Amino acid sequence: MTVTPEHLTKLYLFKQFLSSAAREKDVVTVAGALCGLHAQAALTPYLSLFNRIKNFEPEMLEDVLYREKSLVKTWCVRGALHIIPSGDFSIYHNALERMWFEHHGRYMRPPEWPSKEERREFLYPMITEALAEKPLRRKEISSKVLSMFKNPPNSYKRLFSAWGGILKETSYLGLAVHAEPIGNETCFARLDQWLPNIDLHEVDEDQARQDCC
Repeated sequence: MTVTPEHLTKLYLFKQFLSSAAREKDVVTVAGALCGLHAQAALTPYLSLFNRIKNFEPEMLEDVLYREKSLVKTWCVRGALHIIPSGDFSIYHNALERMWFEHHGRYMRPPEWPSKEERREFLYPMITEALAEKPLRRKEISSKVLSMFKNPPNSYKRLFSAWGGILKETSYLGLAVHAEPIGNETCFARLDQWLPNIDLHEVDEDQARQDCC
């Protein structure tokens, strides 16, 4: 049997839910099958779903992402923001955590950034403490953490960069995830409070890499 470019195109469109015969009704199903919805730009996941979900409305994503929480937004594949099924969080976490420290996170080096030891011993616990009561905007987390120092080192002042910074790292560590934004401002929550039933040790790295898309 000869497989033509036309056959391959039809298969690709079908697998991506982009053909009329394959359009889905369930947002979580689509996000899982696509190994996450790319979400670097705020509108991107909505456009992805508009082309794949019958009669899609923005509220359909917001309900499962921020109220049902069957989806979660976090930094994921290729160091980019994605929306993934919450039930798959431990798989992505264990498959990608080492990648962050060996590849994407290599720019966080002293003296411009605090050392790994400083981040682990002081900053991660401080961020966790800052988020103890409720989700916060980036600038609110920064203000709380920096207020814990009398004279914060200069290297601490860029920790909460809009490009990710230490909040990106804490996401790869399974400490924080994106919460519902306030207006156009991004908010973060502690994973153990936002998704309290997630078991980060459900799979090990080898199994996670096999299970990951």
